[in-house]
Amino acid sequence: LSCCHLTPGQTALTMILSVLVGCVTAFLLPTKSNRKVQRMRGLLLLSLVLLAEVESFSTFSRRTAVGTNYQGIHSKAVLNPRISIDAFRHRGQAGVSTSKSVLTTTSTSRAFASSTRLFAGLNSPQNYDEVCDVLVLGGGPAGRAITSLLSANNNVNVVIADANFDREFVPNYGVWQDEWDAVLQRFASMSVPLDGGKCGKAIDREWQITDCFFGGSFGIPMEERMRLDRPYCRVDKNALRDSFTSNSYKVLKANHISKAMGVNMYSPAGSLVHDEEGSTITLQPKEGKDIVVRTKLIIDTTGHETQLVL
Repeated sequence: LSCCHLTPGQTALTMILSVLVGCVTAFLLPTKSNRKVQRMRGLLLLSLVLLAEVESFSTFSRRTAVGTNYQGIHSKAVLNPRISIDAFRHRGQAGVSTSKSVLTTTSTSRAFASSTRLFAGLNSPQNYDEVCDVLVLGGGPAGRAITSLLSANNNVNVVIADANFDREFVPNYGVWQDEWDAVLQRFASMSVPLDGGKCGKAIDREWQITDCFFGGSFGIPMEERMRLDRPYCRVDKNALRDSFTSNSYKVLKANHISKAMGVNMYSPAGSLVHDEEGSTITLQPKEGKDIVVRTKLIIDTTGHETQLVL
């Protein structure tokens, strides 16, 4: 009985019935020849039942005292993401849920205080600083290219986040001319033309014949070369950056602060949360308060600096 979740009324009724059963056992059932022994057994049974009921009642009282703060969600219940999110949504209260996580009273109260904005009404835009369809992390060539393509026709609400979004691209990029022409055609078909550069098409320089030098190691003479009859180009990094800069997407000059600790587990707690409807992530600018973003999809283009994967 101590394992059952009974209301106070149900517990009181169970105690009364148990007392009646004990009385019947103690006084009505024994035979004349063995009445004293049967009465002693009945009284012992009655005492054990009463002790069990007192323990059940006290256990329920403790659970009620703990569970009241969370509106019926027990502090030691193992929650999965969907159950916990639905429960907190219906109760209008914030909560924390990760698969296979056991919530204790102390850790839950801390999580409630720190993650209220992440969970309070997942479908309410007013609880977030930004709401979008796609959030792109990283403002390098890959991030800007993806952002430009997704937002080209204004059919997708895209936000790109990078605290150093205004800095120039550092590396130089080289490419075979025939491959670059294929890239240009693909981007042009998506209404993202690549322009600028000394040679146009975001190209800084062209070579019609390509000399490849491999000397200086493995016994190969320095002057030895391999000549390829294939045009090669150097991409104008500034023209490429300008081609990917557009008003069709929004820029947040902030970086994520999350670090993967396990599968869908991130530190600091609550900085990145995934659920069946999307993701909620906290971004940190160089100055000012943190930015909470609600999005359907996160694309990480931070390269080797990424901390979102193990």
